[in-house]
Amino acid sequence: MSLSKSMKTRHFKRLRVYRSFVKAGVMETLSFKWAIFGWLFIDSLSILLTCFLWYAIFNQTNDGLYQFNEFNERVLNGFTLPQMISYQLTAMIVSSLVYSSVSFWFVTDDIREGNIAMQLIRPISYRLRILSESIGSFIVNFFILFIPVMTLIIVINGSIFGFDKIFFSFNWYNIVFGLLSVSMSLLILDTIDFMFAQFSFFTGASFGLMLLKSAIIQFFSGALIPFSFYPSWAQVILNLLPFASTLSSPTLIIMGKYTLIGSLQVLGLQLFWCIVLCLLSTFIYSKSCKHVISVGG
Repeated sequence: MSLSKSMKTRHFKRLRVYRSFVKAGVMETLSFKWAIFGWLFIDSLSILLTCFLWYAIFNQTNDGLYQFNEFNERVLNGFTLPQMISYQLTAMIVSSLVYSSVSFWFVTDDIREGNIAMQLIRPISYRLRILSESIGSFIVNFFILFIPVMTLIIVINGSIFGFDKIFFSFNWYNIVFGLLSVSMSLLILDTIDFMFAQFSFFTGASFGLMLLKSAIIQFFSGALIPFSFYPSWAQVILNLLPFASTLSSPTLIIMGKYTLIGSLQVLGLQLFWCIVLCLLSTFIYSKSCKHVISVGG
């Protein structure tokens, strides 16, 4: 009993250490809260232009481009105009939440400044420490961005188009599974960020890696357009890749695109990628530690 109690105490103390890093992530993100709103404003301008583009597309005179639903609304690849605008806005706010990941910048900064060796010899997990700070940033963005802005999106879009037309459906699991999906999306993206950052050990080209990573995620995550606009064969591939789990999956779950069973299948695929990417990240990290090159000295 005493041995079991001692082990539980040690595990609890370890958790308390990482909890302090979560708090640090919260405080650091709060110190930049106005910058967050600035980024959101810039993204909103981009999304506004995108909404005007979709409005023009849906108002083309060539009816042969569209299907029509039971309400005689134009449907383009499974989306009506209100649903497409809701998708763009929801994807924007989900991305601001999921992209709370700080792993890439923390690792590349440590490598560039020559602090990586010191970080690696600390008696705590370097990976869990960075993930904890990402979780802290996620918590702040959830309360100061996701909840108020998502509420605003629903109210404004619902007032313009009708609350029954902005989403595909609305059920209790849209919210519950949507939040669970967003949480796993953070872990997936944070792990991808951490793996990409490992290549800085070998190249030192952190800025180029950041651009490459951003381009891949933007294209393969559904951030630009929904996957239904891609060819059928591409949709199958894209939906199976981990990048879909970072943005497209949580966005469509929140919008009620999937049934209950469909949502569970998507969550199962996300869980699969969480496990696979964490194992792959651990392997790459172990190899990288053997080739520590601090670019800054």
